[in-house]
Amino acid sequence: MQLRWESATREVEQWRCMEWELMSTASYGDPFAEAEVTATFRGPDGSVLVRPAFWDGEASWKIRFAPNVIGKWSLTVTCNDKHNAGLNVDVPWSFNCVPYTGVWELYRRGFLRVVQGDRYFTYADGTPFFYLGDTHWFLPSEAEGRSNVVGVVSQFHHMVDHRVSQGFTVYQSEPLVTSGPHLDCDQGIRESSLELLRNLDRKFAYIADCGLVHANAALTFSSMLQVTDSSLLAKLGRYWVARYGAYPVLWTVAQEIDPDFYNQLDPKYWKQIGRAIHRHDCYKHPMTAHMQYNASSGWANEEGHNWFALQPLDLSKDYMESFWQGEGTKPYLAYETRYEHNNQPTVGARTAAYRAVLNGSYGYGYGVQGVWALNNSPEDWFHYGPYYRWFDGLNAEAGKQMTYFREFFESLQWWRLKPCFRNTEYGDFCESLDSFLMVDGDRTYVALFTGDDVNGAVLKQMAAIPYEASWYDPRTGLYKAIPGPIYPENGQWVIPPKPDKQDWLLLVVSDASGIQPRLAIRSEDQATIIFGKDRILRLIAVMLPGGEVIHPVWGVTNLDGGPTIAADVDAQGVLMARANGNVRVTVELADRGLAASRTFIIAAQDRREPMQAAQSISIDREGGQFFVRFSPPNTHDQRVVWSVFEQDGRTSTDKVYISPYGVLSCMEGGPVKVVAAAMDGSGLTADYDYDVPNHYDEIVNPLLRGAVASASSSDWVNGYRPSRAIASERGNFTGWTTKVPEHDGELPSPERPQWLAIALQKPTVIKRLDLYTTGAGLQLRDFDIENWDGEQWSVLAEVRDNNLTEVILTFAPVSSVQLRILCYKGDMMGIARIGAIEIYGEETM
Repeated sequence: MQLRWESATREVEQWRCMEWELMSTASYGDPFAEAEVTATFRGPDGSVLVRPAFWDGEASWKIRFAPNVIGKWSLTVTCNDKHNAGLNVDVPWSFNCVPYTGVWELYRRGFLRVVQGDRYFTYADGTPFFYLGDTHWFLPSEAEGRSNVVGVVSQFHHMVDHRVSQGFTVYQSEPLVTSGPHLDCDQGIRESSLELLRNLDRKFAYIADCGLVHANAALTFSSMLQVTDSSLLAKLGRYWVARYGAYPVLWTVAQEIDPDFYNQLDPKYWKQIGRAIHRHDCYKHPMTAHMQYNASSGWANEEGHNWFALQPLDLSKDYMESFWQGEGTKPYLAYETRYEHNNQPTVGARTAAYRAVLNGSYGYGYGVQGVWALNNSPEDWFHYGPYYRWFDGLNAEAGKQMTYFREFFESLQWWRLKPCFRNTEYGDFCESLDSFLMVDGDRTYVALFTGDDVNGAVLKQMAAIPYEASWYDPRTGLYKAIPGPIYPENGQWVIPPKPDKQDWLLLVVSDASGIQPRLAIRSEDQATIIFGKDRILRLIAVMLPGGEVIHPVWGVTNLDGGPTIAADVDAQGVLMARANGNVRVTVELADRGLAASRTFIIAAQDRREPMQAAQSISIDREGGQFFVRFSPPNTHDQRVVWSVFEQDGRTSTDKVYISPYGVLSCMEGGPVKVVAAAMDGSGLTADYDYDVPNHYDEIVNPLLRGAVASASSSDWVNGYRPSRAIASERGNFTGWTTKVPEHDGELPSPERPQWLAIALQKPTVIKRLDLYTTGAGLQLRDFDIENWDGEQWSVLAEVRDNNLTEVILTFAPVSSVQLRILCYKGDMMGIARIGAIEIYGEETM
C-alpha cells in the first residue's frame, strides 16, 4: 500500500513508500520544465536523503519516499521558484519510521544493492538475493481492472499474484504497448501523458505491495525516443526517479541500447538519462543497460552502472565466461533468453535457468509466449511468435518448474558456488556442451547434464572425506538419493548413470557444505489458484534436500497474517475455497523448528452457476498460425491438441508438421486437413481444410540455376529452407537458417558443425563466392567453405570471428560439382544463418 500523507498519519513502516502532495500557488506554462522541487529528508542517524518531487497535473506536485532507518524523520521542501509558497516548506514536517511487520522478505531486509566484488545482488542488510524474474515487456497494456478470462477480475493483478505464489522475486518490464498511446516525452511530460503514468503508478505500487523487485526500463521504448537536448534528457531521468525511485526497483534504463540495436537514437543520449537517474537516486538502486552482446559493454564505465542485463539467447559457456573474466567484477544476469513456446520448448526454457546459474548468472529472467508479448485473444495479439493466450502462457510448464529451480539453489549456499565453464580441473566433462559444473571448492559440487547420459564422467579435486550425492529432477523438484556415503579415490569419483535420458542435476555435498533442511509446500500440478465455488486443492509438505515429513501442522491466513474468510485448510493439507481473495498457507514442524509458507489465489467463489464449459470451437488461420476460437470466448480452459492429416482426415501426412500451439511447418505442397481437439473434457473438435502451397524460389544467379540445396537442419517453422539460400534474396532474415536449438547439444560447434550443401546442375568453374548474412549481431561467426570437384573435398576459405553482413571471397579458379558451408559458430541465438549465396566464374563477374 502506498501511504498518502495526512495530518493524523505520522507513522510508516521501514522501506515502505509514502507520498505527500503539494499544491502550487503559482501557474506555469510548462510545469514540468519550469518548476524543480526537491525534498530533503533527515534521518534519526543523522543521514540525509534527497528526493526530487514530480509534477502530476495542474497545480499538483508529489513526493514519494521510503525511510530506510527506524526512528524519527524530518522533511523540508525547496523549489527553484522561491516565491511559490505551496512548493517551499521551511518548517520541517516530521514522521516516525517503525519496523516492518509484514511477511515480505524485501521489506524485512531492505532494497537491493550491489556490493563491490560480488557477482550477485544483496538486500540492504547484506543477505544474498536470489533473482527469479518474469518478463512483462508490455506492462503498460496489461489490463488492470478487467480480464478476458472468466473468474479473473484483474488480468494484471492475477499475473502478479500468480508469479508471487510460484516464488518469483522480480517483475521485469519494458514500456512496450500493443495498442493505445505510448509515453511521448519528446517535449517533456505533458498533461496528456499523466493518465498513462498514473496507470503505471498503480502497477508499480501493486508490484511493490506483493513483495517483488521491479526491474523496469525508463519512460518509453528506446526506438520511440527522439530527444537529443541534454537539459531535457536530464529532466526526464530526474522525473522517472522522482516518480518510481521510492519503490524496490532495478534500473535497466532502456531496451536493447548496449549496443544500439535499433540504429536510431544514439545510446549516448540514453546515457544522459542513466546519469540523471543515478544522480537523483538517493537509494542507489542497481543500474544497467539492457542488453550486452559481449563483455565489451559501452556502459561498463558509466556512472552508476553496476550490473549487466544480458540477452544470451544461446547461453554458451564462452559467452558467459567473457563476463566472468571481463574487466571489473559485476553481477551479470541472463535477463532475456528465448521464451517458452516462442521457438523454445519447455525443456529448453527449463534447462536455460539452470544453465544460466551454472554459467555464473546468479539468477534468471524467465519469459513465456503469451505473457511477455501480452497475447490476449485472436483479435488482440502481438505478431512476434505464435498466438498463445496470456492465461495459458501464465500456466506453462516451465513457468511452474521455476518454483523448483529457486528451491534447489536456495537450499544451498548458492552465492559461494563458482562456475567451471570449460575448465576441467573439477570435472572431466566440462568441455562438453551438454554438461555444466559449479563448485564451492571441494565442499560442494553442482552439475547439470542435459545430454542423453553421463558416459562415465568424473568429479575431481575432491577431499578425502565422505560425501552425500543425489540426483535432482527439475521437472518435479524431488531428489533421488545415490546410495552412500561416497568416498573419492585419489580425489576422484565416477558419476553413476542418470536415472533416465532427460535433464538432471547432480548434487554432491559434504559436512562443510552448510546445507540446512528446509520445508516447502507443493500442490497438485503446481496449481496456485482455486477456480470455482467450494473447490479444494490438496497440498503436501516436502523436505529439502530430502527426508520424510511427519505430522505437519497446517494453517491459513490473509497475506498480512490476520484471519481469513477466503479459505480453510484441514490437518491433511486440503485447502478449501470459501470466498474470493489471496491467502497465505503455512506449514510447521514444531519438533524440528521448521516452517514454510506459500500464497494461493481463491477466485470465482461468488459465481452461483458452475464454470461455463465450451459450447463450440472453430479453427481460424493467419498465415502459418492456426488458432481455435472458443464459444463462449472467455471459457476458462482453451487448451487443444493439434493434428494434421491428408485430406481424408484419417491418413497421417509428412507434408507438414504442426506445433503444439498451432504453427504449421510446410515441407511439401498439397491439400491437408488440420484438426483441433479440445482438452476440457467436452469432446469438441474442429477441422480446417488447407492447401499447402508449393515452394518456388526463383534463382537469378546463372551459375546456380538448376542447383539443389540441402542442409543438416532447417527452421521450417519460420519459413526458412535450404533453397532460399540460393534464391538471390539478399535482405535481412531471408534465406536459410538451422532450426532453433532446443539445447546446447544442437548448437553449431567444431565437433558438430551444421552445414548447407549446394549440388550444382553440372560441373562449373568458379573463382568467387559472396555470402550474405544478417546484421544486428546475427551474423554467421565461424565457418569453412569447401568444394567437391567430383573426387575430393578441398577448403576454399576459412572465416573466423566474422562480423560482416557481406563476405566476399575470391580464390584461384576451381571446378566445382558441389559446395558446402560448414558452420561452427552461429549467431547470438545459436543459429547458423545464411541469407544468400552468389557464385561467379570468369564470365559472370
